[in-house]
Amino acid sequence: YLTLSNYSAVVKYISSCDDATILSKYPVVLSEWSKDGYQSEKDLFYLRAMLHLLAKNSDKWSLVQTLQENILEELPELQEVASMNFLKLLLDLISFSPKEKKPPTAQKAKLIAYEKKKKAQEETYLSLVKFYAPFMLERDPKLNSLIERIGVLYFGIQQAQNPMQAMMSSLMGGGGDSGGMGLLGG
Repeated sequence: YLTLSNYSAVVKYISSCDDATILSKYPVVLSEWSKDGYQSEKDLFYLRAMLHLLAKNSDKWSLVQTLQENILEELPELQEVASMNFLKLLLDLISFSPKEKKPPTAQKAKLIAYEKKKKAQEETYLSLVKFYAPFMLERDPKLNSLIERIGVLYFGIQQAQNPMQAMMSSLMGGGGDSGGMGLLGG
């Protein structure tokens, strides 16, 4: 696919792969693919790919962090771009996320501390998204679904339901209503 410049197929293959050698080619492929776009969109090629990896599998965040570091090392002009700042802060937040399981309710002090830490992570994530979303979504509205999926996967933030989904969920015995708007208000 690479020799045919079918970058979309190459990216799909690489992102589904767990072989470190193949994954190390990701920045090169993205660099080549970004040449097909406008210079002002270069960061979006990298951001989309990294968010796809994060949204696909929660075990890949450290790989994404390494790939992002490699990209910024090779393309220092992207270091000051809002989308790359968002990605760096997001990866930092994920790296500090609680890895331990929720303690049993019998361990009240541990449970309270766990819940406070989890709530702080959620609020930080939502603040990060709220601040950076206008810069990114104006340029690529499709990033919204990836950002929402990352919120669910890493921070346990459930996507809000529209009123019809909430009604069906309550009729089927599901959880409560969560508002009617998406994570990013859309």
